[in-house]
Amino acid sequence: MSDEIAVINNNNLQHKPDDDFNADILIEQFLADTQNILENTKKRYKKSLKLYFEWVKRSQYQLKNITLTELLIYKAELENKVTKEGGKLSPFTVSTYLIAVKEFYKWANGKGLMYDPAKALKSPKKEHRFRRKPLNEEQIKLLFDYFKSNSKRDYALINVMYYCGLRTIEISRLDIGDIEIIDGVRQVAIQGKGKITKDRWVKLLDKAFVPLSEYLATREELKPSDPIFVSESITEPGGRLIAGTISKIVKRGLRAIGLNERMYTAHGIRHSAATNAIKKGASISQVQEMLRHADEKTTLNYIYTIRDEERRKGKSAEDFL
Repeated sequence: MSDEIAVINNNNLQHKPDDDFNADILIEQFLADTQNILENTKKRYKKSLKLYFEWVKRSQYQLKNITLTELLIYKAELENKVTKEGGKLSPFTVSTYLIAVKEFYKWANGKGLMYDPAKALKSPKKEHRFRRKPLNEEQIKLLFDYFKSNSKRDYALINVMYYCGLRTIEISRLDIGDIEIIDGVRQVAIQGKGKITKDRWVKLLDKAFVPLSEYLATREELKPSDPIFVSESITEPGGRLIAGTISKIVKRGLRAIGLNERMYTAHGIRHSAATNAIKKGASISQVQEMLRHADEKTTLNYIYTIRDEERRKGKSAEDFL
């Protein structure tokens, strides 16, 4: 019988994995040692690593002898994998699978289990263009007008989402106590995507705060720990409004003003804030700060969106041919 990793505690790994390694034990040990990540991320890592380890065994490779060559073969198989719907995995999905593999090898190398062959493994290139289409100022006004005539909560929500450039999950996580005055400026604490704490601040200007105040005035006995946006459903009145429901609310408004295409989404409101701010003269660094992008390259993608729009409307090189 071949040796397996014996889990005694997080710092006592007895044996290195061989060609008959126990995938479940490896994954559980890796997750036990991985700190400061959300439960959803751990679930994603677990799913991704199971897929990878199944591939290793099916391909009859020895885990301890995997090199970058084998990892590139795995990457190519992911990129060419045909889904149930007949399409291929998106670059984002492939990247998600590969990130888990890279994190696993980094951990295994730190434990002295094996060297890290994934250091040079790169994720698939992403397109510069966003699939979601931003709304122009006229469309944003129509959306605001729709919600203003239908719901104080939803009108406040769309204003906060747009003027603060927030994601749906960030809207869902907002609590009453997150609003503070710091250095004379009203701000709101944000728990960003993939974060476990509220460690960033965004300006809460009057454009967003006034409709928010009018909505909160309709509720009673507010405590700092109460969610800012709550459900109005019969089944769960007063419960925290979840990201999925927020997406549906925004999508309903988009359909109501005639924007029914798949490219118009709740997350597109965040893109709309960025592109409209740039068109009005905001710098890339200012937009990067508002959206809390770690890498300026992510923010630069909004420039491509604007250039594509200008190209469609104006004269291009093809017109001179």
